[in-house]
Amino acid sequence: MKKYIVYLLVLYSVVLSQEKNLRHSVQNFSFFKDKIFYDFYIGKSGTDSTVFFYLYYQIPNTFLKYKLDSRNSLYKNSFEIGIVLYKKDKFYRDWYFEKELKEKDFYKTISKNYFYIDLCSLEVVLDTYKVKFQIRDLNSQNSFEKEFVINLQKYNLSKRLIGTFLFDLKVKDGGKAAFIPNVARLYNENQQQLYVEYDLFNIKPGNISVNYNIYKFEDTTLLYNKKKDFIVSDTENLHIIDSIIIKKIEAGRYKLEIEAFDINGKSSCFKVFTIQGAYLGIKLSYNEHVRLLSLIATSEELYKLKQAQGDKEKQEEAIEEFWRKRDPDPETLENSEREEFYRRVKYANEHFASGRYRYGWESDMGKIYIIYGEPDYIERHDYNVNGMPYQIWIYNRLNKRFIFVDRTGFGDYELYNGFIR
Repeated sequence: MKKYIVYLLVLYSVVLSQEKNLRHSVQNFSFFKDKIFYDFYIGKSGTDSTVFFYLYYQIPNTFLKYKLDSRNSLYKNSFEIGIVLYKKDKFYRDWYFEKELKEKDFYKTISKNYFYIDLCSLEVVLDTYKVKFQIRDLNSQNSFEKEFVINLQKYNLSKRLIGTFLFDLKVKDGGKAAFIPNVARLYNENQQQLYVEYDLFNIKPGNISVNYNIYKFEDTTLLYNKKKDFIVSDTENLHIIDSIIIKKIEAGRYKLEIEAFDINGKSSCFKVFTIQGAYLGIKLSYNEHVRLLSLIATSEELYKLKQAQGDKEKQEEAIEEFWRKRDPDPETLENSEREEFYRRVKYANEHFASGRYRYGWESDMGKIYIIYGEPDYIERHDYNVNGMPYQIWIYNRLNKRFIFVDRTGFGDYELYNGFIR
């Protein structure tokens, strides 16, 4: 296992030194650029009573404060990583590491488009621990702390077939492929596939089958299955990086399960990941996007969005800020209000576009649907022989009703005697 970790560390240092790869990676998590993420990977050690605990972390540059070193014109930052383990609520062990970062470009030190990824490697005894993970910026004293419980007893690798695994993003630059850790475990609907890394230990000679299953997080609905077969001639350990197609899976939270079968039976492990909505499924100019958001924006919010026009970086930050303030639960990865808004936009584009409207959200029906959601009841008079076709949308819960009239006869329904900003 150690040789693989050395390989990964060298590979990460190459990827993190390339601006294009960093920007590509962060753009997949456009609404989470200012958050710190962490994830872990369990690896085989030299004994059956211990494992290697690899804790990965991702820190946005906006969390860190850089100071200019005038002697060499470099911007520098120092931060401290702390990992404290408790057994049965009693202190067990701790590790502290200090890291130094250097950057030539000041813009990168303050931009949300750049982040730092690294890992801590610890050899620990198989047991159940409460882990306290800490990050402290030594320049600004900004701090981050999270606690979680991990049961390492289930990773008795002398008895288990399969180890844990880590999600990776594949990045291409100049025709060359590389992997970086997807520490946040976030993807979006535009991505074609994700990459998974795992280990099979103490494989006996013969056939081995591996299943990849993706389920909805809330229930056991199976959305994806892929099977791989291996033929092993000698007892050995296998380290595998493989791809899984996710292009047909819509936004939401999911569980990926890996099952391995050999003559010893079945072993399995899983990882939870999130697919963000690609939202519109279309490309809009910034002005068009602002016009779309104006359906729900306050006058103050609309003013701030318009002030960002002309500056791509400010435009991106303005939209992020718009949704950040509307996040009903900022502690979670999901923003249910944003997801619901773009779900309605997608629905409007699919159902209310016509010859008159390029996008369904531009139509009167689309705008009402986006603002108020699905009607409680619709009275349809699409074949009115005595007059123009019309529909009445009734919202009992809101005590509202809207009448739409098709004046042209081509399905272009307009709001009758109404006004939508």
